Formats: sequence, structure tokens, C-alpha cells
Amino acid sequence: MILKVRDFVLDCSSPLVMGVLNITPDSFFDGGLFFKNGNSIDEDAVVEYAKQMVYEGADIIDVGGESTRPKAEQISEQEENRRVLRVVQKINAFTQLGSPLLVGLSRKSFIGKAIATQVIPPPKDRFAGTIAANTIAIIKGANILRVHDVKAAKDAIKLCNMAGLVQAT
Repeated sequence: MILKVRDFVLDCSSPLVMGVLNITPDSFFDGGLFFKNGNSIDEDAVVEYAKQMVYEGADIIDVGGESTRPKAEQISEQEENRRVLRVVQKINAFTQLGSPLLVGLSRKSFIGKAIATQVIPPPKDRFAGTIAANTIAIIKGANILRVHDVKAAKDAIKLCNMAGLVQAT
């Protein structure tokens, strides 16, 4: 099976490897490798680590901004955006490496916090916010969306393509 994503072609006839790029200070894996002085993201280190993953054979890079480890502290929408969007702004660095960028924003807590009026809605009520966040990611250069709502994500991609916001595949 061949998967074509914009300018990327992934041969899925054998297993692929997705490199996980944790932009979290409390990652169980790397212990906050990309944070300096507790809160500042070392963007050069992020790009170098992505390059290392590609060198080691990563076919896809997945960027995560909120820890999903048990008992992890929930973060604000602004904080997750600060972490993830700054990395997404480095899209050219990733795409020049020859690896597509996967974004998984589906029903995340930052969406619930962003759309909350009085109470943070449960994940099942974060549909519209998820579609908006995915659309922003598409426009900013994401190549693959990891979603729960497949049809809505496909519709968002079609509309972005029709509007000329991304290149059609």
C-alpha cells in the first residue's frame, strides 16, 4: 500500500516508524529534554532531535504538547499552543528532512478549555473545536491528522484544498 500525503509518499508495504517528539517538561520518556530554565523551549534542540529521529529511520514525526502519562498535570490552552504551535512553525525544518508532520489534536483538553463557557466540556462535546484546531493545523502545514472524527477531518481538508489553502493531493 502506498500512502501519498501532499509531497510525501509513504510505502506501507512494510511497517513504518513514527517518532514521538514530546514538547512537555514532564515526559516520562525524556524528562523535559527540550525545556531550559524550566519553561523555555529550546527550539534548536527540538529541530536537532527531529533530524536525529529521521537519521535513525523515522518515517513520520508526531509532535505532542501535553503529557498523557498517569496523573499528569493538565495544561492550559495557551500553554499547549505555546508548545505545539512554536514547533509547527518550524514545519519547514521538518518537511525539509523528508518526513511528514502528524498532528493529533482530537478532543484534547486544551480545546475543552478554549471553548468552555462555565464548565469545561467533556471530550464528546469538543467536536467543533477539534475541527477548528485541525483546520488550523492543515493551514499551518500538518501533513497527517490523527482524529476520532474521520469524515469531518476529511471534509475540512477538502474545504482547505478548495480554498487554495493547501495543495491538493
